[in-house]
Amino acid sequence: MTRTKLSQHFYLDELLPAGVSEDEVPPDVQVCLEMLVEELLEPLREALGMPLRVHSGYRPPVRNAAVGGKTHSDHLTGNAADFHVDAGFERTWQESTIFAFHFLRTQFDGRFGQLILEDHRTFYHNPAKFWIHVSNPTTLHPGTPADKNRILLSSSPTSYAVYDPNKAPTE
Repeated sequence: MTRTKLSQHFYLDELLPAGVSEDEVPPDVQVCLEMLVEELLEPLREALGMPLRVHSGYRPPVRNAAVGGKTHSDHLTGNAADFHVDAGFERTWQESTIFAFHFLRTQFDGRFGQLILEDHRTFYHNPAKFWIHVSNPTTLHPGTPADKNRILLSSSPTSYAVYDPNKAPTE
């Protein structure tokens, strides 16, 4: 099977859950995934010089419900990705992920709809439950300062706090 290349470093199948083939992706969803890669993921990958490991991109409704996703999740339309950053430049993957969160927050402001640092390590007692959620601007999250949920921190699946630079995570 030929993989659909979306950019220098990303393929369509990397943004799909296991069991979903590229030909099952609705055309409008693929357009949103292409925009997500073009506007956010590939430029971030290029700027950091380190691979991004996508955990979740597009989620069909059944998959979204199975993982506890919100009924209005940007993942349903291909407008969001959850990822972490590989270790590099003498940083652990966790430090690299925090660095990427702050880089997106400061250097990509206005280009994303929503940015969330999801740190569920303590909640799940699992050091791997740590990632960034980033989305394209949408009607729900246009990425403007008026959207108070534009930049968030999450410590559990149901706990979100508006980002406060005075309480910025450092690892």
